[in-house]
Amino acid sequence: MIDAALRYARDGWPVFPCKPDKSPYTQHGFKDATRDESTIKEWWVQYPDAFIGIPTGAMTKLCVIDIDSKNAAQGAASSKVLAERFGQDDTRKATTRNGGRHVYFGYRRSAAGHT
Repeated sequence: MIDAALRYARDGWPVFPCKPDKSPYTQHGFKDATRDESTIKEWWVQYPDAFIGIPTGAMTKLCVIDIDSKNAAQGAASSKVLAERFGQDDTRKATTRNGGRHVYFGYRRSAAGHT
């Protein structure tokens, strides 16, 4: 996980360590997210079982769709529609520990302020 966390940070995404139940190890959760490699290394030495948390929304310009493994067909269809609509068919994807997927899209704020 540390290698992936460092890769995300190098790609410009701040990360923070999460417990297996998805709660943060750090006191302020996503507000503690960083791209600082020494901090990330310290966290994963301290919490070697940590999963990777990445803030979404205005902070990172990311929107993540969680495709649950029990609804994989529906989720895949939804992500395809979004990819076609927003032109992000080559977007980054990650497999979740439960066999689902996270599909990453660029975050856009509409002129009316809606996301």
